[in-house]
Amino acid sequence: MSKIEILPASKRDVRWAIDRDFVFFEKVDPAFDPKSLGKIRKYLLKKIFLPSRYDKAFDGFVLKSDGEHAGYVFVNTHIESTHIETLAVEPEFRRQKFATQLVERVSELARNYEHQYLSAAVTDQNEAGQAFLQALDFQPYRAEGWRRAEDEQFDTNVFVGAHELEDTPAHLRALGPNPKEGMPFYAQWLKHELEHGDAWVKDVIWEDYKDLALRTPAQDWVCMQGEEELGYIRLAGMRGTLWAYLACHQDYWDNDVQIQWLAQALRQYPSRPTEFTLKVGSGGHHEASRAVWEKAGFEAFTWPRYILFKALEKK
Repeated sequence: MSKIEILPASKRDVRWAIDRDFVFFEKVDPAFDPKSLGKIRKYLLKKIFLPSRYDKAFDGFVLKSDGEHAGYVFVNTHIESTHIETLAVEPEFRRQKFATQLVERVSELARNYEHQYLSAAVTDQNEAGQAFLQALDFQPYRAEGWRRAEDEQFDTNVFVGAHELEDTPAHLRALGPNPKEGMPFYAQWLKHELEHGDAWVKDVIWEDYKDLALRTPAQDWVCMQGEEELGYIRLAGMRGTLWAYLACHQDYWDNDVQIQWLAQALRQYPSRPTEFTLKVGSGGHHEASRAVWEKAGFEAFTWPRYILFKALEKK
């Protein structure tokens, strides 16, 4: 019977794991695709940036079978969840539950940090990774967004002309160009969406990810119905590509008024994109609004990269 050991990763193990990352993930993760990286960037990543990051910022473990390297995992524990940055097993050692053992090992580490969740990011191309994580009870968090049907180019003027109504109580209140003015409204409505549409991960999202959307310059509005504040919308983008984030009161998740808010925001936005994607504030909101966005000519799609979470049982 083979001797199985899971050991803390040494500096030599770090270099080995990074080399294997570029073998295992080049076809399922654009971050490791040599065609998109180029020789110089790939060299800098492999030899300088990733070794420093793996060694100094992550906790790592290698699994050895009779002394031979069989698999590895590296995690980030500097957030409220223990986040799996990379996990792989050599082909000749697969189907022996080695990857599961590595996840169990980092689950123990997470409990030592008093973390309540494990998390991991996957690409939409990595079907094997998705299946493995979901088999271990990892659940996707907001894996889908909305876009125009793939054979349709987005035309702002056409969309606004078709959906913006003149005689309607729905309107927007523009927030100033200073990002600090929009932050309280973004935080307010993100929290609302988490409580009503993603309660299962609300605490970890609030602690670890609430500021991500604010790192991109954007334009913000408060969504109004008459005198009542009912939501928040944010548009950001460049070079013909535009992203929208819409959060609102749960009573309006299945209401067409969302289309009017979006049309008004697009009319006021200074650029005219040819590509457009929309993310609503929570998983519950996404499901409840399917009929709304499909009627407006959108289709659901899986984001190129998304996060999965697994709640850890206390021992």
